[in-house]
Order: sequence, then structure tokens, then C-alpha cells
Amino acid sequence: MANFNLLPQDRALARQVVASRIRQEEQQAEMGALGSLIGTRHNAPVSIAAIISFLFVILIGAALFVPLSGDISRLELIKTFGGFLFTALGFLFGSLSGGGRS
Repeated sequence: MANFNLLPQDRALARQVVASRIRQEEQQAEMGALGSLIGTRHNAPVSIAAIISFLFVILIGAALFVPLSGDISRLELIKTFGGFLFTALGFLFGSLSGGGRS
């Protein structure tokens, strides 16, 4: 809950502060726990691409050092994870540079 004891003396400014704080609390409640982690709908795709990129960096590191058993080779696994990593990084850097936006 907001502390309204420290409002400005000017009534119009105080109304704006209260309205802004209420709007902010409503937005925070609407976003929820996952929304506070990845952000609003405008920057959520970028946050998700960053999380996916980080995940695939970890998977590539694990593929390098963890002993493998089975028919899949280490190189094939790295190429597969690398493809997903570079796709996510391409989206991430394209979004950050504003590519494709008019």
C-alpha cells in the first residue's frame, strides 16, 4: 500500500501523484510474479529471448563437459543447441536495434 503522508502541498500535483501510484499498483497486480520477472508485454519478447539464450549457453557448456552416452555425438548436440542459440540472439539483437520497425 502506498504511503500518502508525504504528498505535495499543491492539490493538483498531489492528485497526479496519487493517480500515478494507483496506476502503478494496478499494473503491478496485473503483471503478476512472472510479469515482474520478464516485464511488460512490450519488452517481454526481448526478456524471453535473453533467458532462452542464457539457457542454451548453459546447455552448450554442459554438452562440452558432460560425458555423453548413446548415438548422438557431441558435435551434433553443439550444432543443434548452437542453432537455437543464434536464432534467439538474432531475435534479441534485432529487437534491441529496432530492426524492421518503421
